[in-house]
This record gives sequence, structure tokens and C-alpha cells, in this order.
Amino acid sequence: MPCWASKRLCARMSSGAAGCSANPARRSSSAKPSSESERRVKNGPRAGLRLSGKHKASGGGSAPAAVGTPGRPVPPPSTEFKEFTGGNVFRASVPQNWTNLASQSAVMSVPENGYGPLNGQTVFTHGVEFGVARTSSRNLSDATRAFLRSLAQSNPEMRVVGDQQNVRLSGQPALWTSLSNPSALGGQERITITTTLLASGNLFYFLTITPEKESSAFDTTFERIFDSIKLAGAR
Repeated sequence: MPCWASKRLCARMSSGAAGCSANPARRSSSAKPSSESERRVKNGPRAGLRLSGKHKASGGGSAPAAVGTPGRPVPPPSTEFKEFTGGNVFRASVPQNWTNLASQSAVMSVPENGYGPLNGQTVFTHGVEFGVARTSSRNLSDATRAFLRSLAQSNPEMRVVGDQQNVRLSGQPALWTSLSNPSALGGQERITITTTLLASGNLFYFLTITPEKESSAFDTTFERIFDSIKLAGAR
């Protein structure tokens, strides 16, 4: 577990079943896509994390074809941060030298060379994503399990690493999950997903991603971003 997440451990989560129609993109076993966003996930890359949909430049305008050139070195995250809002759902701060890209239900923030075409695919190799998924369960454990199941539909080689943990996000009970997935850059990529329920009944998630071999260089940045998240509609 990354050091930034270990600071937020409270206890071990209990197991359960699910009932969720996720909007975005990530992990676990069977279940057919039950929303437009889940269907969109299937259009993501075959190697590396599949995206939740078509993202556009935050603030309007056309979606950039890339943020730099994936495969080239990714510059260190700036120590200067900028704040932004995700509709009326959340606000957060990210490094000044990262680019925000928005889709209907999610916002990615990525460093130079962290997103774009590589070997005929669009890849997302470094950065974070904030998003919302619809769920039919008011139980966080069940909703998270269903959400992860939907992600496995488009990321069949993704695996949970270690135990799922109870943490707090924006002062709210949350679940933290660590995953490993084949990276578009070779080797494995480390992914973490933190989930919490909103007052609306939807599931909010915060996702981080880096190649395994570079993960330690991003831990402090991910911790700062995590700490900056303020949810408007927490339950």
C-alpha cells in the first residue's frame, strides 16, 4: 500500500454483494454493463487502464489529442497546486503543471506525457481521475464491489492487491482499494481507488495511476490531492 494511503487506515472492511451501474472505468469479475458510461469504457485502450469516456479540456474547447507524448519521461509534479471544481459535486487541488480533462461523469488530471496515443491506442499512464458512478445500493461496501466488478469488464487483467481498507475522504467513511494492471509502457501499473457515497446516493471515486516503478515519486502528490478533496454532496 502506498504510504499516503496507509496514514488513513481505520480498520478492515467487511465483505458483501453488490448492485451498481457504474458510469466510469475500472475493475473486478462478471456483470454486464448497465449504463451508457459502462458501455463507453469498452472503447478504451487494450493495454493499460481503460478510460471512462471521451475527455475534453476543462474549461471548454476541443479535447486535446494528447497531453504530451506517452512513452517519454514524465516531469515531476509541481509543488505549486491549482484548485478546480467538478460541477457541484467536489473541489480539489492538483499540481500546477498538470492538465485537467473532463468527461460527462469524470475529470482526469494528468502530467505531461501521461495521456494520449501510443501504439495505436489512447493510454492513460500517470495522474488521477475523479468521478461519479450510479449505484442501486446504499451500502458502501456493496456499491464499491459492484463498481469494481463493472471495471473488470474492460480491464480483465486487473487484480486487487492486498486488503481493501476503511479510510475517510472529505471527512466521510470511504473504502480504499489497491490494484495492479498491465501498463501500456511495459511492466505493471499501480492503481488505487477510493470510494464514498454521496447524499444523492451516487458513488464518488478518486483514482490514482502510475507505473509501478515510478509510484514512489508520486505518493506525496497523491496524498496532497487526496487531502484537498472537498465533497459537496457527501452522505
